[in-house]
Amino acid sequence: MVDAAIGGKTGINTDNGKNLAGVFHFPKQVLLDPSLLATLPDEERRAGMAEVVKTGLLAGEELWSLPDEEMIRACAAFKAAVVLSDPYEREGRRAILNLGHTFAHALEAGSGYALRHGDAVALGLLAALRVSGRATGVVEEVLAPEPVRVDRDRAWDALLRDKKGALNLVLLGDQGGYVTSVPEREVKRALDELIAD
Repeated sequence: MVDAAIGGKTGINTDNGKNLAGVFHFPKQVLLDPSLLATLPDEERRAGMAEVVKTGLLAGEELWSLPDEEMIRACAAFKAAVVLSDPYEREGRRAILNLGHTFAHALEAGSGYALRHGDAVALGLLAALRVSGRATGVVEEVLAPEPVRVDRDRAWDALLRDKKGALNLVLLGDQGGYVTSVPEREVKRALDELIAD
């Protein structure tokens, strides 16, 4: 409701990584029914909240604190505005929506896609905030991510194949998200901190 339903991108995972094959296909209509959230197990709701926290960090607003209907509306509006500013990812603006996702996709690949996307995003946000030099309190409080057991080498290889380039990450600054190159040792250290021994 707050992320995948909005944006017009469809993708599939391949043996080489996450969302490496796909197309842009904008829907004629998107229907969001907040009452369906009551049917989710707690772990699925928490996983979905990772995208809410990501959006709130990018927007500079505590969207995770809003009642469900307002939260969904605010997240959907933010993502729609970003998507409309760069519908086919030609301008680079849309890349900010990948905050935390470079690490998340690497962890998912390292788990053989057994790791829930939202749980991976929560960890990815932790890493992105650390690399950004930002406080991680909201991620720890709202999402409570724990290091996961994944294949470290497979995760690193997936990160290097990520669609944004080998060591380009979306980080968080005073004005929101931005893409920048980060030294390999710093990226590897941040990824390693997400992986349980």
